[in-house]
Amino acid sequence: MTIRTETEVDHFGNTTRKADLGVIAGGPLGYDDERITTTTYAHNLDRWIIGLPVEVNTTDEGGAFVSRTRNEYDNQAGGVGNRGLLTAEEAFTDAGTGLITRYLYDAFGNVTTVRDPEYGSGGHERVYGYDATFHTYVETETIKVGNGSSDLVASATYDKGGGVITSSTDFNGNVSTYQYDSFFRLVGIVKPGDTPGAPTQVFEYRPGDPVRKLVYSYSPVGDLALSVSAADLVVSEVGVKSREEAGGGTFDIVQITDGMGHKLGTIEEGATAGQWVYKDVKRYTSRGQERDSYLPFFGGSPSFTQPPPDGARVTCFLDALGRKVSCINPPETAGGARTATRTDYLPLVTVLFDEEDNDPGSDHFNTPHVQYQDGLERLVGVDESIDGETWPTRYAYDLLDNLTGIVDSQGNRKAMSYDGLSRLTFMDDPDRGIMSYTYDDASNLIQTEDAKGQVIVMTYDGANRILSEDYLDAAGIAPDVSYFYDEPVTVPAGDGSMATSSQVKGKLSRVIDLSGAEVFSYDARGRTAWKIKQVPDPFTGVLSSYQFAFGYDSLDRLRTLGYPDGDSVGYTYNARNLPESIVGGPGGHIISAMSYIASGQLASIAYGNGVNTAYAYDPRLRLRKLDTVGPGGAGLIDFDYTFDGASNITRIDDNRAAVPVSDPRHNTQVFAYDDLYRLTGVQYPSLGEGIAYSYDRIGNMLGKTSGIVHDENDLSITNLGAMSYGG
Repeated sequence: MTIRTETEVDHFGNTTRKADLGVIAGGPLGYDDERITTTTYAHNLDRWIIGLPVEVNTTDEGGAFVSRTRNEYDNQAGGVGNRGLLTAEEAFTDAGTGLITRYLYDAFGNVTTVRDPEYGSGGHERVYGYDATFHTYVETETIKVGNGSSDLVASATYDKGGGVITSSTDFNGNVSTYQYDSFFRLVGIVKPGDTPGAPTQVFEYRPGDPVRKLVYSYSPVGDLALSVSAADLVVSEVGVKSREEAGGGTFDIVQITDGMGHKLGTIEEGATAGQWVYKDVKRYTSRGQERDSYLPFFGGSPSFTQPPPDGARVTCFLDALGRKVSCINPPETAGGARTATRTDYLPLVTVLFDEEDNDPGSDHFNTPHVQYQDGLERLVGVDESIDGETWPTRYAYDLLDNLTGIVDSQGNRKAMSYDGLSRLTFMDDPDRGIMSYTYDDASNLIQTEDAKGQVIVMTYDGANRILSEDYLDAAGIAPDVSYFYDEPVTVPAGDGSMATSSQVKGKLSRVIDLSGAEVFSYDARGRTAWKIKQVPDPFTGVLSSYQFAFGYDSLDRLRTLGYPDGDSVGYTYNARNLPESIVGGPGGHIISAMSYIASGQLASIAYGNGVNTAYAYDPRLRLRKLDTVGPGGAGLIDFDYTFDGASNITRIDDNRAAVPVSDPRHNTQVFAYDDLYRLTGVQYPSLGEGIAYSYDRIGNMLGKTSGIVHDENDLSITNLGAMSYGG
């Protein structure tokens, strides 16, 4: 097999022509993967400006248009002045239609204004202001919304000596400040609601020297404390402390890297004092490639230690090119066998064997997925194996790498078309029919039309935010949906008072649609503080308001949720930053307690009604056991789960003592799958019956048959018989 790429350069080393000729000999499938890119450049030899592309054209091998970009420098079409500043960029949707973005500069070469292709219709302009001392730092950014709307202005201040931002102010005037040490490393972020003495986030740096066993610890102002480490492996640490409540404690994380910059893992604060959670722990080969990836585990210290030799992990082996050829999972059961995946690489073909494909004792042995690539490394085909047959799916692309066609294994075709900016303009879908899409010059979607001729028209403001949707239907409502931004809205709150939204600059403040209206208000961090849903009275048409209120902590976690009827619930979190309880309801708690294993999966949950559920997992963190007991200790659920190597559930055993095997409520189930892991059968040993399923090549269910009698409204829900599909 041969893939060919040709490159031509000019005397200055600039690439003037690149021909990706794709597969020219020996490919397994027929390809259309020839792409030609030509580039012309502007030069000003007096200024030694020699590498600015003026025009970039992409065509197929026959010269047909694919894409084109034309650049203008120093306001000189086709050339360049003495500054080499990009002043216009024209992107073509087709061979003759270009959309121009323009750039203005100050005397120091800074971009001061950007105007998108819709400039001139109101807005569509961003203006940047720089510091008066060095003319380097962007101090203001102004978004011109246009059409009578107020501008949106954000600003920042700097430590000009260190070149770092010391504060930022959003569109609503809310200020966040940033703290640095003497090395100008970020050591603190103070968001609205927190204080410089108790920042929202604190960062601590502790570089390690593994050769001399030294650890360098710095105070927030950069003072050094040097210590000798007794650890076998000296690592570098970055500590992150995130404020939980204003002025309160923090949730602590330590990020670990080695001397080569490899990420060794993250250590997070645990749920109980002295407990820490090791996550994303890695071990690397001598070539710096990831070999072992450990499942999360508990530790007793925030200081990094090597993971235990018997720790549950995924071990991967790589070939000389760094590609994974095999990955071995943790044991299926404690102390049990380890399953593995395998990947075979051939020229432009990848063969993927999952755990069942790789097991000679499995019914699914040697039924891999085969993936095909073209000469541009795009996925062009997938072969699936089932019952000795091969079911192919094929994909096609244009030369901008947009997906243009799908042919499934039953011959159904889906086609898409795009313009020169990779915007979807046409789709012929077996389910939806023909769809067309139209855009404005700023690439906002302004019209869609479906197979039934239904048209939706959209409009946008000068900041390219959607303003309206009009369905152009017989109802004649224009528009059907309206969106409002930036301006506060006053509406009835639903309790006899009026509510006025705040902090809405740069935010969606109101939506009016066919169901009524919705108004939004935000806090100083941009989080939704409340929303009011207004729905029309079915008799009078007058809008009735229903308010929802939200409260947060410094860690941006939802703490309270208020409902329109005055009810509310509260959320608490454990020291590990995971949900612990939900307070509310007639009993005082909806959920009174939750606990977790190291991976963050639930270990137990206690409900407010006295019901308790416990979860247990296998070494691969798959649910192994589920127990639920009632307030008096009565067993409600006692299930054991069994999986195959590919993590399909093969059996659920009902162990409830109060429900013997002879009881129709006994819920032991045994599952069977085909080679694509579609459920083909379930057996109920207590009934001596089961349900059988069959499918076509693309996953549509063709049949559901059973001898189990289970009717609802005189219709069987277990024995549906044969099914067919149109289209």
